[in-house]
Amino acid sequence: MNVAVIDLGTNTFNLLIFEVPEGKILYNTKIPVKLGKGGLGKRVIQPDAFSRGVEAIQMHRRTCLELGVKKIYALATSAVRTSENGADFVKAVLNTTGITINVIDGETEASIIYEGVKNSIRGMVNQKFLIMDIGGGSTEFILADPAQLLWKKSYPIGGSRLIEMFKPADPPEADELGAIRQYLRDELEDLFEVCAHHKPQILVGSSGSFDTFAQILAFKQKIYDKPGNGFILPVSDLLELIHQLIRENEQFRLQIPGMESMRADTIHMSALQLEMVLLNVSVPTVMLSTFALKEGVMYQILNNQCPWQESLL
Repeated sequence: MNVAVIDLGTNTFNLLIFEVPEGKILYNTKIPVKLGKGGLGKRVIQPDAFSRGVEAIQMHRRTCLELGVKKIYALATSAVRTSENGADFVKAVLNTTGITINVIDGETEASIIYEGVKNSIRGMVNQKFLIMDIGGGSTEFILADPAQLLWKKSYPIGGSRLIEMFKPADPPEADELGAIRQYLRDELEDLFEVCAHHKPQILVGSSGSFDTFAQILAFKQKIYDKPGNGFILPVSDLLELIHQLIRENEQFRLQIPGMESMRADTIHMSALQLEMVLLNVSVPTVMLSTFALKEGVMYQILNNQCPWQESLL
């Protein structure tokens, strides 16, 4: 049976289709909805973003029908859960498409991301590791070892949210960078304390912005295949890339080989978050996981541990 998971993120709506019980991934795509654009600071989904979101779900539903999907599990994260009209959006999607959206909190989001990432790097890691999943509205951190999840937290510091909070120039001025860095340092203080105690040896970047960081570094290494699970991002190369992304404007960022166009407007904010972590958590290795929330839901389904409401096609 073909089953689909739709991850309604703040910037992109991601679709994953796979076989049950085999677990074979059949199709994986995303639509750049920018659901949080112009509304994160006001805690509202703006009318144009609202329409884009409904249209994207309609498109994903059509894809599911074409590929013989029987069940859809849809999960919404930061933009929907923090918006005052998030419930209206959920209702509009249900009325328009018949798809029920499960709105999850940040801690649950972190737990599901862990399920996806741990399965993507199984056998590659035998030490404590820190997962970082940078989103548009929130960023999740999960500390784990090969056997168990040790600590998790979701922070409202996603790339789009930082832009709406600070409204920096492009590229940001020095005082703007200082303010954003100080904000991130304050927000992540408890993360740094936890990491000082547990001393993770590997930072695992989960999908999204990390896919783009990895693709850019791969191009620089003259590797033209898409980086997969376990791809190593050298820390020195990452810091050099971070500084480039921060000091250049969007037009320049779009020209960087490997840059995904839909991320060029916020990737420098993701870079600032990663910079803060690399400077405050001593991890000698940074590794890519191409799996995140939607794959986590897939494993919940395959293991008969999925609590989410389904929609039948």
